[in-house]
Amino acid sequence: AARPVRVDTASRMDPHALGAGALSARATTSAPAAVTSTPAAVTSTPAAGTSAPAAAPRDQAVADAYARGVAYVLLAALAFGMLGTLSNLAYRAGMSAPMFTVLRAAIGALTLAVLIAATRRPTVAVRRLPRPERISLAIAIVANATLNLALFAAYGAMSVALVLAVYFTYPMLVAMASVALGRERFTPARVAGLVLATAGLALVLGSPAGPATSDSTAGLAFAGLAAACQATYLVVSRAGYTRVPSDQATMLILTGGVLLALPLALVAGPAGSAAVAGEPS
Repeated sequence: AARPVRVDTASRMDPHALGAGALSARATTSAPAAVTSTPAAVTSTPAAGTSAPAAAPRDQAVADAYARGVAYVLLAALAFGMLGTLSNLAYRAGMSAPMFTVLRAAIGALTLAVLIAATRRPTVAVRRLPRPERISLAIAIVANATLNLALFAAYGAMSVALVLAVYFTYPMLVAMASVALGRERFTPARVAGLVLATAGLALVLGSPAGPATSDSTAGLAFAGLAAACQATYLVVSRAGYTRVPSDQATMLILTGGVLLALPLALVAGPAGSAAVAGEPS
């Protein structure tokens, strides 16, 4: 206990009076301070290492979200693929194409409204959007409503296979519109794809495949109109109303489709599909 007192006392003395002994004593007392710094550096290693296990849950969460996204896409594709068959069954039961359009859009809009309210997802006030975005949203609503009316009328006019062959030319129209608007440019791959798609469509429509797949002028016109409306919808939606969340935008578009198609459905009545598009195939 006495030794620290002597060292501490010496440390207060004049260094010139202490000589070499005092300097060696100072060197000895400073050594523990340097040694004590080593554990601090060592203790920092576990802190850095603790971040490694946290990466695994994040990676797993990303993988789970991706898997859910793939499942949603497959479910949506399955539901869309059944539309032609379901619409023909409804037509045979006496429902008109406009009424089928109204019911489909109404069910979708109501489902989204409940989902948005239940999960408290963010929404925006449409009236506060900039005027160009409101115009783009209105164009998307009209295009989508016209698309559904034309597509379901086409299903009632000719076979589902031919309707889809014409309808799925809309990627060609989107590509050409994007080039015309300056968003993209023609490349050899795009040009080759457009040529092949056009040739394939010509082969499908020009080759007889039996009475079950016969086309009609009205069916081709409705399917072509549906493709044009789908292309318009996609081109406008690409950057037209980016401030609106996707689920709210879809709900608004479906609601607008209900409002636009309902008057036509009421006028057409139960036999509207036969009057508009002929006998369902």
